[in-house]
Amino acid sequence: MKKIIFAAAIAALLSSCAGSPNAYTFKGTIENPDGKLFILTDQGVTIDSTVVKEGQFQFKGIVEKNGIYFLTDSQDRSHLNVLAQFFFEPGTMTLEKVGDAYQVSGTKSNDRSNALSAELNKLYTDYQKPDMTDEQKEEILQKVDELQKKAIGENRDNLLGAALFQNEALEYSAKEILAEIEKFTPEIQQSASMIRLKETAEKMLKSEVGEPYMDMEQPDKDGKMISLKSVIETEGNKYVLLDFWASWCGPCRGEIPYLVETYKEFHKKGFEIYGVSLDEKAESWQKVITDKEMNWINVSDLKAWKNEGAQQYAVMSIPANFLIDCTTGKIIAKNLRGEDLAKQLGELLK
Repeated sequence: MKKIIFAAAIAALLSSCAGSPNAYTFKGTIENPDGKLFILTDQGVTIDSTVVKEGQFQFKGIVEKNGIYFLTDSQDRSHLNVLAQFFFEPGTMTLEKVGDAYQVSGTKSNDRSNALSAELNKLYTDYQKPDMTDEQKEEILQKVDELQKKAIGENRDNLLGAALFQNEALEYSAKEILAEIEKFTPEIQQSASMIRLKETAEKMLKSEVGEPYMDMEQPDKDGKMISLKSVIETEGNKYVLLDFWASWCGPCRGEIPYLVETYKEFHKKGFEIYGVSLDEKAESWQKVITDKEMNWINVSDLKAWKNEGAQQYAVMSIPANFLIDCTTGKIIAKNLRGEDLAKQLGELLK
C-alpha cells in the first residue's frame, strides 16, 4: 500500500477501509522474528507487503479482487517460500501454526476449507493404511469424490465452492461448465478465477465435437512453420489427430506407445497426427520425439501453457486431443485415450 505522509490522510484511509464491506485485515505470528511478508495473487503479482516485528505482522486494506492468494517472504518467483495458500476475501484473517504448517482462518471460505481439509485428511489417512484392500480404497475414493461434490453445492456463495468446482470442471463440457457457473452467487461469479473459467468455457464451445477445426501454425524441430490446415488438406489424409502433450507430462508419455502403434497401423490408410508440445525447452521435447519414435508431425512454440494453439482450443489439462475429419473439417471426437483411438479409426478406416 502507498505511504501517505499526512496524518489526516492516514486516518481517513483507515476509516474508509474499516467501514467498507471489502475491507480486510490479515494478521498473525510467524517463527521468523523480523523481515518482510508479501501477499501474491495466483498469477504471482504482489498486491501488498508488510514488515514483521518480533514475529508479529498485520496487513490492512481493501480486497479489490478476491481469489486464492499466497503469503510469502519473497517477491522473487524463482525463490518463493510460500508460508500459506489462502482465500483472500473481506474480513479478518488470522495465520496460525497447525502442526507443521501454517493455516489461515477467520473468514467463511478459509474456515470451511479448513473443515473440509480435516475430513479429507482423515480419509487419506485411512487410505494409506497398509491393511486396506483395493475394494476399501475404492470406497474411500468414492467418499472423497462425494464429499467434494457436496462441498461445491454447499459453498456456492464463497470462494471454496469456486475453487472446488474448478477442479471438477475438467470433467464437464463447455455448456455444463457455463450452466454450473450460473448456480454461484453473482459475487462469486465475478471472482478472478471464475471469470477466467467462464472465458475458457466460452472458448471451449468453439472446439466441441461437431465444430469446425481452428487453424494454427507453429514451428517443427527444424524451425519450419507447419499449419494444421496444410496437414488436413494434404492429399490422402482422411483423419488428423490434433494432440496436445508435453515431455514433462507423465500421463502424456503413457499415451505415446498407443499413439505409436496406432500411427503404424493407420498412417498408410489416411491417418496423420499433428502433435503440439507444451514444452519450454527444445532439447527435452526433441529428445522424447526421437527416443519414442514419434514419427509424425511435431510442432511447438515452446511457450508451455501459453502455447497459442492450446489457448485457442482452451486446453485445461494434458494430454488432450481432437480427431478431425479432413473431408468436412469438423471435430468428430475428443480426448481418445489408450486403445480408444485405434478402435475409432478401425471403424472409420475399414
